[in-house]
Amino acid sequence: MAEQDDGLQHRAGGGSGRLSRRLKTSAVIVGVWTLISLLAASQSYIASRSLGDEPQWGALLSQQLPAYLVWILLTPLVLFVARRYTLERGSLGLHVPVHVLAAAACGLLYVFAWMQWSWRVGGYRVDVSTSDVFWAFFRARFNVAFLIYWAIVGVEHAMSNYRRYRDGEVEASRARAELARTQLRALKMQLQPHFLFNTLHAAASLMDDDVRAARRVLARLSELLRATLESEGVQEQPLEAELDILRRYVEIEEIRFGDRLAVEWEVEEAAAYALVPPFLMQPLVENAIRHGVEPAAECGSVCVQARRADGRLTLAVEDDGPGLSLEGSTNGGTGIGLRNTRARLAQLYPEDHRFQLAESAHGGLRVEIEIPYRREPVGEANDVSDTEQAMGPRQAPDPG
Repeated sequence: MAEQDDGLQHRAGGGSGRLSRRLKTSAVIVGVWTLISLLAASQSYIASRSLGDEPQWGALLSQQLPAYLVWILLTPLVLFVARRYTLERGSLGLHVPVHVLAAAACGLLYVFAWMQWSWRVGGYRVDVSTSDVFWAFFRARFNVAFLIYWAIVGVEHAMSNYRRYRDGEVEASRARAELARTQLRALKMQLQPHFLFNTLHAAASLMDDDVRAARRVLARLSELLRATLESEGVQEQPLEAELDILRRYVEIEEIRFGDRLAVEWEVEEAAAYALVPPFLMQPLVENAIRHGVEPAAECGSVCVQARRADGRLTLAVEDDGPGLSLEGSTNGGTGIGLRNTRARLAQLYPEDHRFQLAESAHGGLRVEIEIPYRREPVGEANDVSDTEQAMGPRQAPDPG
């Protein structure tokens, strides 16, 4: 029943839309021909004055206005023929003769209407036969009517081409947007299995030595996956929500590495509500741990930074590992995580982002991202409690 109601409403909406377009078209037709008739009457008035006559404006209007307003009735017919028999390549041989006949018919109707009005209402006194009067008006007005017909067809043809061009641009824009969304979804789907595989591998490696720790990793992983599902279909989210997910991942790595991993957080309060793509920083931290901390025999540190300056948001991840000096340590930024991050930034901020790999001040690697600073609408950005409630508590009960 609801579907039927929706269908009826849709049809009703479509009918009202068509009626509105027809009313607008009719208003334009009436307005254009009224303006043309007023201009013609003004021209006659000025010409008569220049010859020394004293024309009556009302008389000129009574002569010009009705004759031109005949086209108010003829124009919809011309538009119908123009839309039915389009002047496209491949159909000219069939459609041009139709338009020639239609133009001749409109010309005859126009001449007849002008003659009738001028003869019967305009006060003209004619002492010759009707046929002579008709041919006199035919010679004076038919060529004008013929040209008017083709002018209307030309305007309709130009407008039709413009509408097709505009619709094509809209469809192309939609196609480009859909392609970008599809590519972003594909990149995100590629990233999540990569992360999941690495985390499960870490849990498996702990099973032989510390089952309790492995169970804690799996518990944290379930929280992280649940939080990740909350961001499904979201192209951007507040940085605080992104950092909340990142902290869950860091907890997993801290369980795995124990005292060998130290993570510092340097996040400015002004940057907390900036909009960022979901799962943007996790690959950077994962890369820092894998290449900066894991190979080290002693404790390694990772620093996560976020700051706002001059309308830009800068995100950075530093480690104190071997950095770029170790050949292949970061694959030149072409590993799955970093390559994926580059691609996502290129999709979301084509010419308005920076992604840089450099030596950090501590001798390790510094990965820095700069994107435009944007905040979500007021009332949503400050509603941090809702985000935290949706993601659940930061610490889950230890299953062990």
